[in-house]
Amino acid sequence: LKDRDVILINSVNPKVDHTLDNEFFEDTVDSSNFSNDPPSEGNQDHWLVYRDNTFQNAPIQFTFESVERVTDADAHMIFVPTQMLDFPLKLRRWQKGDVFYPFGGPGKKKISKFFKDERLSLVRKNKIWLLECAGCIMWVVGLRADERFRVTDSSKGITKISWISKES
Repeated sequence: LKDRDVILINSVNPKVDHTLDNEFFEDTVDSSNFSNDPPSEGNQDHWLVYRDNTFQNAPIQFTFESVERVTDADAHMIFVPTQMLDFPLKLRRWQKGDVFYPFGGPGKKKISKFFKDERLSLVRKNKIWLLECAGCIMWVVGLRADERFRVTDSSKGITKISWISKES
């Protein structure tokens, strides 16, 4: 795959997915799985995520934990106001035209522009997951949370959302 000024060579083993590994050693992605059409019920382009993790057969496993305060977050967790969570959440791949409000950023940004600014390869872009709440992207999983889901002083409760990949 030619991406910008580099050629990416990917293994042909589609069973292994090193989503956060060095992008020069990534596996191939079947581009037929990434449609710009809205997901349908029988489609595995998205999964519903429930608070108690029932029926969560997604490639990423989420845990939800009530906490007293926000601590240092990393790429595997975010903190959101509990009252803003509207289950089930939706886990899906990015689609053309998706927008969010990057945490700490000046305003709205297209996901495609965010990926470009992060200098992600085409392969890595197609491996990124979005966590959506009530039709709004709340987290570009592993990269950036959405500003609209920021914990404030008026937040009545705080939920820590963590994830691990089941694909590797």
